Amino acid sequence: MSSVLKDIPVSEVMSIKVFSISSDKTVEDASNLMHRKHFGGLPVVDDKRLVGIITLKEVSDIKPEKRGKTKVKDVMTKQVVTISPHEKVSVALEKMSKMSIMRLPVVSGTDAMIGVITLTDIKKASKDLQHRKLTTTPRCKGCGATLKVSISHTVTCEYCGLAASL
Repeated sequence: MSSVLKDIPVSEVMSIKVFSISSDKTVEDASNLMHRKHFGGLPVVDDKRLVGIITLKEVSDIKPEKRGKTKVKDVMTKQVVTISPHEKVSVALEKMSKMSIMRLPVVSGTDAMIGVITLTDIKKASKDLQHRKLTTTPRCKGCGATLKVSISHTVTCEYCGLAASL
């Protein structure tokens, strides 16, 4: 992960427009929404509270002819790994890596779902922040004057440390 993200809170990177599904809907409803939106999973939310998550894996475990009769609450994962909006993006990435997941629901202290952070969100934020960092005009820390950037033609041997000019 880019070092520019290590101190950024999840709230600055997460997506706030989140598609979710109720636990009383059918697995077929969940499957249709996931396919229409190209999602690999959906948070399950009842009364604004996160109660589970359903993924394409759980959907595929149900025979197609039974998906219209089976409720989301009967197949969803109830123990969901979440993150607070105040935690750092580095913590989110660590949790995702450790659990081999691609998304984390972002919840408030009352378990109200307020967003989701995905690997795609993190990658995009990293690129945006790197670009912003590169396009910032460098200034002198002493007087504030714009600094002239020049490219050195000196290279250093990574083995012995000897510098040479090109």
